[in-house]
Amino acid sequence: MKNPLNGKLEKVDNLRGFTLVELLVVIAIIGVLVALLLPAVQAAREAGRRMQCSNHLKQIGLAVHNFHDTQNGLPPSHIGPWTRATFWFVILPFVEQQAAYDQLASKPNGLGTNLEPNYEVSSLGADGSIKNNMPGNTTEEKIEFLRSLARIPIYYCPTRRSANGELASVARGEGSAVPGGNSCNTTVIPNRWAFGPPSDYAIVIIGTINGNNNWWDSLDRTINCGNETDLNRYLPNEFSPFRAAAHANPWVSIDENLKNWSPRDDISRWADGTSNQIIAGEKYMYFDELYNSRFDSTWLWGNTQTWAGTARGFYQPWFPLARSGVKECYAESNNAHKRFGSWHPGICNFILGDGSVKSVSCTVSTEKVLEPLAKVDDGVSVSLP
Repeated sequence: MKNPLNGKLEKVDNLRGFTLVELLVVIAIIGVLVALLLPAVQAAREAGRRMQCSNHLKQIGLAVHNFHDTQNGLPPSHIGPWTRATFWFVILPFVEQQAAYDQLASKPNGLGTNLEPNYEVSSLGADGSIKNNMPGNTTEEKIEFLRSLARIPIYYCPTRRSANGELASVARGEGSAVPGGNSCNTTVIPNRWAFGPPSDYAIVIIGTINGNNNWWDSLDRTINCGNETDLNRYLPNEFSPFRAAAHANPWVSIDENLKNWSPRDDISRWADGTSNQIIAGEKYMYFDELYNSRFDSTWLWGNTQTWAGTARGFYQPWFPLARSGVKECYAESNNAHKRFGSWHPGICNFILGDGSVKSVSCTVSTEKVLEPLAKVDDGVSVSLP
């Protein structure tokens, strides 16, 4: 090193660096600290996602009340049979999606409703082609419109997925058998009924058939009724917070009556009280079912094949809530598409009629707590722990 006073080079004996062992020790310490901190960081991120999920449900609950104040009734579960608009469509104006609603509702043979006058019949067309009834002049424009609906953030749980515009488009196991007649080898093909924007939330549907709780058959019967008279035969057995829309003429085909539907019930239907009524929650989904199963079908419309995309129940209430998208036991593998459950560790979020969101533990009794909270007038008062 050069001496600044005399300009001569002088030997310096006290300069030294880290040894290899010391560097390895430092790296090991950093690795341990990262390992200790990573779970805390992940937990903090999940807490943020869970809070965001709760906020989405709170906005949905607020939309229900705003719809009620505006239309003097509750949003219907669906406005007619055989692939008609659902609860999730009719609340669009109340979740800041008025433009999307207007584009669809004013489309001839599209998804019209009577929230404003002079809308056309809410039909998907005789050929059942979903995209053909969407706004746009080309197939690409129609698909892009559907993708815009798949970017509505409050219809998604951020723990499960983002609002990235991806569409639910195929149903696994529903295809044509390959040549040779082996029915086990099927070609997976698009399911036209499932096609459209998916979501992670579902309204509560609960009813009885022959005195037994049966979510699927109860909904199946009401959605296949061709007129109001047929519909009224089954509605007394429904204990859901939302029911099918009412229509003006009981004997006229609902196809001809859709321009005149109205809310069937007002909030007095929730006879057990708004704070004692679950109205919607997170729907259960396997990891491998996202976008490629009829159980992850669109929220825009529903029929008997695809209602698991928009509504769930407490089917087989002796089973607990399904957990985190796994299949760890029979309860999580049997009819899980009819049930509620989330991807949050250990809990599932529900919105109650009073607008409060409850994070319910997966260990809470479905039969003794959640099912009574789903029924509108069973007179059972329970409290969530």
